[in-house]
Amino acid sequence: MCHEVCDVTKRRFNCTCPTGFSGFKCHIVPPPKSCRDVMLFEKTKSSGIYNIVDQNNISFPVYCDFGSETGMAWTLIQSHSFQNNGAFTDKPFYLYDLPIN
Repeated sequence: MCHEVCDVTKRRFNCTCPTGFSGFKCHIVPPPKSCRDVMLFEKTKSSGIYNIVDQNNISFPVYCDFGSETGMAWTLIQSHSFQNNGAFTDKPFYLYDLPIN
C-alpha cells in the first residue's frame, strides 16, 4: 500500500500519488517490470516464477531469486546449457518460449 502526498496549504487540498501509483488512495500498484518491483510492490521474499511486463506492458514469466543476497532480487529471463546453445542463439527471449529438456 502506498500513501498519497497531500498539499494542505489551501482550503481545498490536493493529493498526488508517487510516480507509477494511481487511484483515489494511491492503492493501484503499477505492474512489476523486474523482480525488484515484485519484491517491493508485492512484499514477497519467496523465490519462484512471477510475471513481469516489458516496455509495452506485455506480461511474461521470469524466475525471481530473492535468497542469494540479502535485500537483493535477481531476475532470470533465460537459461540454457551449453549443450543446447545452438537452439537459442538466433531466438530472442521475448518472442519465444522454447523449453528443451
